[in-house]
Amino acid sequence: MIYFLNFLIIILIIIKIIIFLIIIIFLILTILIIIKITIFLRQIIIFIIEIIILIIILTRVLGLVVIGTH
Repeated sequence: MIYFLNFLIIILIIIKIIIFLIIIIFLILTILIIIKITIFLRQIIIFIIEIIILIIILTRVLGLVVIGTH
């Protein structure tokens, strides 16, 4: 009986360790995913800002060309 209880305790400890490791791995993965998403979002924002700057420059140039032709 004592051996059986010891066996159960060991199994419970192993299960706790496995659950703990799974939680740690899950946390690390979520942190990595969040980092990737923020990098991706930053690139998208930079891309949008570049497009806006290009549109502003093009409208200025087109405006100058239109003003110059009138």
